[in-house]
Amino acid sequence: MKNERKNPQIILIVLGAAVGLILLLWGSFGGEREVGKISDTSEIESYCAYLEGQAVRLCESVKGVSDVTVALTLDGGFEQIYAADKTMNGNSQSIEHVKLGSGSGAELCAVSVAAPKVIGIGITCRGGKNDSVRAELTALLSAAFGVGANKIYITEAG
Repeated sequence: MKNERKNPQIILIVLGAAVGLILLLWGSFGGEREVGKISDTSEIESYCAYLEGQAVRLCESVKGVSDVTVALTLDGGFEQIYAADKTMNGNSQSIEHVKLGSGSGAELCAVSVAAPKVIGIGITCRGGKNDSVRAELTALLSAAFGVGANKIYITEAG
């Protein structure tokens, strides 16, 4: 009876190992790259939605402002920042990226990721046609997001 119980267990273990091996092989044929692209897009969209939510909360905290809708424009996407060595040779400077490993297995050493910058803000809100409210919101958003006042547009919600 013990031998009969071991056989189904061994079959399940072998079957599980085979499925795991198939999944590993399938993932190594480019599947990860496509997921990375989708992930990058969804990360940017999530980041933009987060920033828009922050802008809505800021605007709604100003007296005389309600029913806020925000649209942000971002400059590009997330960027990898790599470690680099700077060398001075007389009057010239050379920069070489730091690599980990050697030969064909060497990879650049990433040290951080830079988020995309906000380059434009559009706002519609109740109170948006009042000049003093627009001036206050423009100054607030400019300070909070590091965007020039000429890149912020505020209008009355319809």
